[in-house]
Amino acid sequence: MPLTACATQETPLGTTQWQVTEITTDATRPSLIPDNQQGRAFLVFGDKDFTGASGCISFRGHVEWLENKTVLRFRDVSTDTREDATCLPGDEDNADRMKQVLADHDLDIVRPNDTTLRLELRGGDQPDWQTKPALEFISGPEKER
Repeated sequence: MPLTACATQETPLGTTQWQVTEITTDATRPSLIPDNQQGRAFLVFGDKDFTGASGCISFRGHVEWLENKTVLRFRDVSTDTREDATCLPGDEDNADRMKQVLADHDLDIVRPNDTTLRLELRGGDQPDWQTKPALEFISGPEKER
């Protein structure tokens, strides 16, 4: 099963494979993906669908671009274990946490620069001082600083 999202036109996030670098679900868990999991979790966004993986766990679902393409609405998010990939410790946990952030939520699109992306829960009932559930991505290798 190929892991690509179909885009009939250029989407605001391009046809880039966005590598997940952080998963923020709550204050009790670290958000950075461990070194041994780096590069195993990613998403690709099309104009109506998205696909991706967390190691051996594949993702798919529907997206809707809202508010002048500054918000993504995720629907019908599903995961399956891929038979063509080897599972490593952390694949399932990362997939569960990613799905927790994405499934049936509207996420604000934040672009700190051209190669980074943050999808952050819109609204929510957490206090202002608490970090919102979010996914952070890079679109290529991080440059040395």
